[in-house]
Amino acid sequence: MGPRLWKRDLQQQGGPAFFPGEYDPADQEQFTCTGYSSFVSAAAPPLDVPDYYDDANLLHAPFVLIGGPRDTASTGDPSIWRFNLVSVANASGAPRDLHVIGVSGNKVVKVLESSIENPDNNAVISSTAQYVQIASGYQKCYIADGANYWVYDPLDTDASAYGSVKKLRCTSVGNIPQRCKLVEMWHGRLVLARDPADPGRWSMSAINDPNNWDYFPQIPSALQACSSTNTRAGRVPDIINTMVVYSDDLLLFGGDRTIWQLTGDPMAGGSLDLITDETGMAFGRPYCKDPQGTLWFFGSTGGLFYMVPGQRPQRASVNRVEKSLRSIDLGTNYVQLQWNPIDEGVHIFVIPFGAPSGTLVDHWFYEVSTDAWHKDRFGLADGDNIQPCAAVRMDGDLYNDRTLLIGGEDGRVRRWGIDASGNIPRHDEQTTSANIGIDSYALFGPLIQAPIAAAQLTEASFVLASDQHGVNYEFFSESTPDDLGDPVKRGRLRAGRNDRQLVRVSGDHVYMRLRNALPDQSWAYETGDAEIASAGSTRR
Repeated sequence: MGPRLWKRDLQQQGGPAFFPGEYDPADQEQFTCTGYSSFVSAAAPPLDVPDYYDDANLLHAPFVLIGGPRDTASTGDPSIWRFNLVSVANASGAPRDLHVIGVSGNKVVKVLESSIENPDNNAVISSTAQYVQIASGYQKCYIADGANYWVYDPLDTDASAYGSVKKLRCTSVGNIPQRCKLVEMWHGRLVLARDPADPGRWSMSAINDPNNWDYFPQIPSALQACSSTNTRAGRVPDIINTMVVYSDDLLLFGGDRTIWQLTGDPMAGGSLDLITDETGMAFGRPYCKDPQGTLWFFGSTGGLFYMVPGQRPQRASVNRVEKSLRSIDLGTNYVQLQWNPIDEGVHIFVIPFGAPSGTLVDHWFYEVSTDAWHKDRFGLADGDNIQPCAAVRMDGDLYNDRTLLIGGEDGRVRRWGIDASGNIPRHDEQTTSANIGIDSYALFGPLIQAPIAAAQLTEASFVLASDQHGVNYEFFSESTPDDLGDPVKRGRLRAGRNDRQLVRVSGDHVYMRLRNALPDQSWAYETGDAEIASAGSTRR
């Protein structure tokens, strides 16, 4: 650009206009301007630019301007030089970095593809913590253990190549609420709740500043920190068991007996409204959302519910597995729900408070598309130590990384449904020398449900996937469906199409189970049919 443009900019604005150009520290551009006496000065334009890091140094300006002396050897005009301070190049590879952070023992750990690393040795989670919750925001993770709050920063690599973990500090007037067990990130605020001294209170940091907890600044604004004690929304008149971040404008408080909805920011006229007083939510994070935005949650007295904002919760487990779900001990266990993007359903993980017990418990999976329930058990016997202690859905860039990660009692992190190569696993690799077979089964029934006249299942045919393995089949006959008892008929099916099986099983309630527990084998059921005939009156 010519001297006239620069001369006009200098006269009207007191300095040259900002022309970014190439951010290359080795690049220097000289501009000559006519009609000015000699000067020597330097200036960094006060531009609204993001922070740049050069190693550990923070650079706020992308370049500086330097005025040089009169060039008497040529034109006799002063010179202005631009020195660029940062280098910007197109990044190669994925447009984002995905970090999976968890807690193992009393340490914060980072989960890598083949190992678990400790980002920093300064963070020590409370040894008496029975429950730890993590929320992410602003490229950091915020951790609450009921005694302290910690911050994981993946960009702070001075202490460790895997980032740093430090205590959350209040950098403003005021204090961070103490001993809260629940932490979430909502509407640009860090939200804390479930203070043992006031379980219905909630507190929020200033917007865009999790370190600012000044509830009464000199100049009040809608951005300041707030709580249930200094806003019109008020506190929750119940024990807060969970906080559900549904959207940027909706935050749900799951109580012990009620569910409340906070609509809008509490410092900008937000209101707290009762959704239902017929059920609450279990403690922790007993909820998940499906791709359609439906919220699924585990009730405070058991049972699986689903709801969308503006509607009352509906039960999905009623008349199905309600009795089993209500029998879960929520005093010694907490329930965590996760949406499974591979099998299109809801996992209900039952996890003990504190250290793993090693005792086998039942977990559940609800397949939404088929409206079917399945009971999961991790391990063959007590002490196998592969039961879930935590679960997180990973939405990576690769197909193999869009799955569910499950942290086990043995310290391993497992993928649900696929391995690191995207293949379906056929065993659980617990040690380098022994693999545990996955006991997979499917229960069909009742194939016969005859309250007045009994019926008999005479024959059945099966078609399995031809490119996998066979299964065992078992038939059950009971007068009540609560307990299947022992199978009354067994057999073996091979892969592909099988010959018709002579079964001859009669009773009030007849069920069939297909099962395979051998290591390094997998199977899939394609189709089948059965013949059912009358077997006279039922016996009482």
